[in-house]
Amino acid sequence: MAGGDIPYNASPADGDELAWTQQLEDYLGKDKSVFKNPKVKTMQYGYFIGSKAAMAESGDFAAVNRLRVTQPTKHILGGECLYWQSSVDDADPDDYSQHPSFRRVDGTVQSQKTQVLFVDGHVETLDRFDRNQVTTRYEGVGQDY
Repeated sequence: MAGGDIPYNASPADGDELAWTQQLEDYLGKDKSVFKNPKVKTMQYGYFIGSKAAMAESGDFAAVNRLRVTQPTKHILGGECLYWQSSVDDADPDDYSQHPSFRRVDGTVQSQKTQVLFVDGHVETLDRFDRNQVTTRYEGVGQDY
């Protein structure tokens, strides 16, 4: 689950979650440099997790249910944050509205190519979000939120 602007090592209140990056410590260790994207000099955490399908369904922060994904080869699970609107130390980059890998802070499309991870585990280099080719919806391609 991802959601909000959560710093690393935050002490969660009852019911709150740790940043998704921090939840991976058991697998990756405590070295946060794995989350640093060399293309993004201004952020400690350079990768987002795509949670839009879960957010749209639940109306709140939620984890993506991969069993509900109808097109795993086209459903974006995460990727590079080349431009980000949250704070520099947000350890919980999530994608709920503007596909941060494809948009600048001012909302225009960025010019760099972006690595994105799909639900089936493959990675592609994309230069734009084309709703007819890729999706963050459980129902598949061809629709906007």
